[in-house]
Amino acid sequence: MRQRCLAALAGVVVGAAALGGGTLSSSNAEASGIDFTGRRAPELYVARGLQGVSSGTTLASYAGKVLVLKFFFAGCPTCRASLPEFEALSRRYAGRSDVRFLALAYDTADNIAPLVRANGYTFAVGLDPSGVTARSYGIETYPTNYVIGADGYVKAYDNMSSWVIDREAAATPIVPVESLRDRNIKELGDVPAALAAVKDAAGNNDYGQVLRVVEAHLDATKDTADVVAAAGRIRAIVSVRFLKRSEKIVAKWGTGDHAGAWRVIQSFEDDFKGTSFAPQLAAWIAKFPEPRPVAAR
Repeated sequence: MRQRCLAALAGVVVGAAALGGGTLSSSNAEASGIDFTGRRAPELYVARGLQGVSSGTTLASYAGKVLVLKFFFAGCPTCRASLPEFEALSRRYAGRSDVRFLALAYDTADNIAPLVRANGYTFAVGLDPSGVTARSYGIETYPTNYVIGADGYVKAYDNMSSWVIDREAAATPIVPVESLRDRNIKELGDVPAALAAVKDAAGNNDYGQVLRVVEAHLDATKDTADVVAAAGRIRAIVSVRFLKRSEKIVAKWGTGDHAGAWRVIQSFEDDFKGTSFAPQLAAWIAKFPEPRPVAAR
């Protein structure tokens, strides 16, 4: 029986636990999450991403792709022991457009980033320090894994074998579509060398960073006319993206999911810090009352 790490999800202090204290401890229990096999996968939310994952990533970000999802945290010895296998599997499918890997950490960047760097891991990492997604999946012991099909349904629970992944990938219609990254970059049009950094930022869907880059090149006394013109044009593209993102938040708020909308609002604010849009965004956010925690009965 594999040793597992038990998480008492209520009242966990992740930082302390990952350093050896807190309420995260080892257990001989088998994987303990909800077996959603054959059912639609619960929503997932990335508060902050590492290794190319964007903050605010949700399950919809993986629509049309097979997703191999691992739940883990740094202070769990069994989790750490399972990561080399996850890395090897993710490398096996590297370059495949129909399969994605995500290791979702119930932890902080201060604990996870050094672990990833020290071991040279290349798989995508999402941070869920509040355990929002872990609770949605009923995770109590770590590590726990799911394979989610391109249709958004869970295909396997605690089984991430290549056989399962290949089966689901084979069942996914391969449609030669342009990737989101390529579409974002193409939308920018001709980009002068001085603004080259916007390509990576747009490819990562980080339009706050796109804005920070172009806003440093809007002064005609410091840059050539073609650079200033391109910066202004790209800034207009960011404005449209900014507006669409705010509209989605309003729609989410309208569904009654105020807690979920508030998490997205906070990510939105973080993404555009240090830009000319920040004051406007702060005024807009002030119109949304921060949800109060539900009192325990």
